Amino acid sequence: MTAQEYQQVILLNNRVCRFVDKLVMDKEVTKDIVQDSFLKLWECKENVQFQAALSWLFTTSYRISLRYLEKRKRRMPESSIPIQETYQPQTDTQKIVQDIFDGLSERQRSILMLRYYEEYSYEEIGNILQISESQVKVYLFRGRQKVKEVIKSLDRIL
Repeated sequence: MTAQEYQQVILLNNRVCRFVDKLVMDKEVTKDIVQDSFLKLWECKENVQFQAALSWLFTTSYRISLRYLEKRKRRMPESSIPIQETYQPQTDTQKIVQDIFDGLSERQRSILMLRYYEEYSYEEIGNILQISESQVKVYLFRGRQKVKEVIKSLDRIL
């Protein structure tokens, strides 16, 4: 990958930021993870093709995010993990959607985001997360089922 192609990839950093932020739910940590991912891309630019750069970034940022989350779990009991507020005020609908996403496992959340926000194929998601295409489908199905259950319970409440 050339320096010009790298500059083009940098313009897509909002997509990577959005993905990482949904995983770690901490704006400062998100910035650090994305910056580390881009730094690693620059260091490996000779080995990464331009067409695969965005997938490479998603994979790298996903791995760094998982390492961060694992370290955070070891340091703090789950009940003491601070929940970060978002940058902008949320509407009730945004809050409900955020709560639904927070209730999913990290893997399910990642797959749903890559599929519906980033519009990756099953195969591409499998490559990013280093799982098989059939595992992607299973996690996606289970994630959708959880979302449906929450929505059904909301219908009963409302």
